Parts: sequence; structure tokens; C-alpha cells
Amino acid sequence: MINKFKEKYNLDFLDGIKANPEVEIYVFGGAIRDIILGRPWKEIDLRLVYNRDRDEREAEIERLLDKYSLEGKTRIDNQNLTVYRFLPAGSSTEVPIDLSLVPTINDNLPDFTINSIFYDLKAESLVDSYGGQDDLADKIIRTVKDPVGQFKDEPHMVFRALKFSCQLGFNIEPETLAAIKENSGVVQSTFNFIKNTREGILVELFLGNIFKGLKDDPLRYFDYLNQTGLFGEFIKFYSVASGLVVASEQEIEARDLGSYENNISYLFSEVINAFNIADREKHFNRLADLLAVSTPKKYSDLVIDIQLLKYSAG
Repeated sequence: MINKFKEKYNLDFLDGIKANPEVEIYVFGGAIRDIILGRPWKEIDLRLVYNRDRDEREAEIERLLDKYSLEGKTRIDNQNLTVYRFLPAGSSTEVPIDLSLVPTINDNLPDFTINSIFYDLKAESLVDSYGGQDDLADKIIRTVKDPVGQFKDEPHMVFRALKFSCQLGFNIEPETLAAIKENSGVVQSTFNFIKNTREGILVELFLGNIFKGLKDDPLRYFDYLNQTGLFGEFIKFYSVASGLVVASEQEIEARDLGSYENNISYLFSEVINAFNIADREKHFNRLADLLAVSTPKKYSDLVIDIQLLKYSAG
């Protein structure tokens, strides 16, 4: 499998990391999943495990990778996690590597079992501790942790479940889907994080999780919004952010408008149409701005032409 990774990335940087015997190095997530499924894969996610206190852990990895222009350093304190992005010189892709740094393999567990298969770059072998290969075979989306706890701890994972279901054509298993329905309100914290933060790795990651289902399978995505109450959460977000009273909270018709931009436009338009207001185009643009969809992006999590986002009366 390591030769697959070398098709896109110059992995010479691994030599320096391997020189420290205490650092464990894994590839995990989408690349492993897609290679097993025989699908095209986009980028690799690296997980480095180094059991030292945070400052020492970060200093050592930054020293080992000081030639590789680490960027976007983000600390997620409640998960004992530090995240970087970098692109090794000589790689044949322009998509950077996401590198996460944790003290033990059990810190910041993967989100879903299908993404929980690790490839140990030192031993050159797969590590499947959560039945990921079985769930890939059965075509189901299941959280690694208890789903209620997972979604309360990381609310953006609600939309991430939808994204993978739409992307892969898999079903969300019943317990995970029930947890989304019962806890749909947790996504308000993700919406508000985007509104207040505006830019950066996490904002763009969250936006990709929220909207990518509209690119891959909009009919399935809109059906999930209705099943789970998430369409109502979009409406609630704009109601609170704008101080407006909802006139009619209804389901959104499952439609495919033919392009990513058209489908996002349709979703935002239907949110605005839930309010009895004038100048709906202005409110449409404000919603796109509040959710940072219309702001310039640095990474490839949400790639759209913002000039094509337009309000529609329905």
C-alpha cells in the first residue's frame, strides 16, 4: 500500500520521523478506505503518536519536519490534538497532507468505522481495531464511539455522516441515524463557530463536511435534512443570527439542480423562504456570508464558484 501513497506524495520526510523510535506513524481515513474500495483517493491523513507533553510533542515534530513548511497549526485542546497541513516538495499532487499529532493511539479516535483502518508506515501493515473492513463490505456508516457522545463532542460529525453516505452510497446504520435525529441541535455550535471564526483550516473542513453531500447525491442529502430535522436547524440558525421570526418551517423538497452551486443556492433559498421578509436576495447573501460560503478559500474542502450562488423564489 505504501507504493500507492508514493504515486502522489514524496515520502522522504518519513525518514526523519522514523529516526525517532518513540514516534508511531500511521496513514488513516479516506485514503485507506478508498484504496480498499478500489476508488480514486485524493490525499493522505497522517496520524503521529508521540507520548510526551504537548509542548515537547509539538517541538519535536516541528523539528523533524522543519524543512517542510508546516502550516495552519491548530490546537484542539479538549481532544489533546494538534493539526498541521503541509505538502512535501516533489509531490505530484497539489493537495496537502493533513497531519494530526496525539500522545496515544486512543486519543482522538476516528469518526466512523469505515475511516478507522490505520496503515502502520513503520510495520507496513493494516491495523483494523473497530471492524472497519466489515462495515465497508456491508456498506454502512457507523460511529466508532457511542454516537450520541460522538455528535455532542464533535457536532460537525453529524454532517460528516451525511457526506459519507452521499459520497459512497452507504446507509447510516440505525443507531447512528437515531442519534443524529435526537441531537440535530448540536450543529448550531458548528454554524456559530463558522460565523464567528470566518476562515482557517477548521472552518473550511467544517464547510466541506456540511455541503459536500450536495455535490455527490443531492437527493439523498435533502432527504436526510428532512428525516433528521437538520433543515430546521439551518432555519433556526438564520432566525437567531438575524433576529427574524420563522413564518413557515417546512420540509425541503428533494431536488437535484444539476450543479454544486445550484444545489447550495436551492438550500439557502429555501431557508430564506421560511421567513416572511422583503428583499430575500439580500438575506440570501447574508446567509451565505454568515456561513462563510462566499468568502475566499485557501484549501480544497469547499470548491465552488461563488458567482454562481443565486437566490431563487422556488
